[in-house]
Amino acid sequence: MQDNDNADYQKNKDSDGNETNMGRPRKKFDYEHLERILSKYPLVEIEVAELMGVSTWTLEQRIKEKYNMTFLDLKKRKATNIKTRLINKAYDLALNQNNGQMLKFCLTNLAGWSERVENKITESEIKIVIDSEDADL
Repeated sequence: MQDNDNADYQKNKDSDGNETNMGRPRKKFDYEHLERILSKYPLVEIEVAELMGVSTWTLEQRIKEKYNMTFLDLKKRKATNIKTRLINKAYDLALNQNNGQMLKFCLTNLAGWSERVENKITESEIKIVIDSEDADL
């Protein structure tokens, strides 16, 4: 076996503390493919593992090794790209494709507009009138 092949085997220590190559070879893991999946699709862990051709355990271990975080943490970090793309698409539909419903959605949900009319009363608008009949109270 060549030295560069040794990297594919799990490193274990024998009873003397020497490293040995035991176990089956590690499956190749495509981190770029993982990042593409997470930045394009809001999938759960088992779906991502199936697309990657690995178990959920392997997926978690590889993410922990490279990114030092869990699958959910990495998914949240990559999900900002999906959110940004959705917002940009909503704006495009509302402004460039004259979609009235999407414009209304964008204004209320993204721009903070409201359809409700709120009546605000200030102190200067309140007038208190006391009649002579009520003066004795």
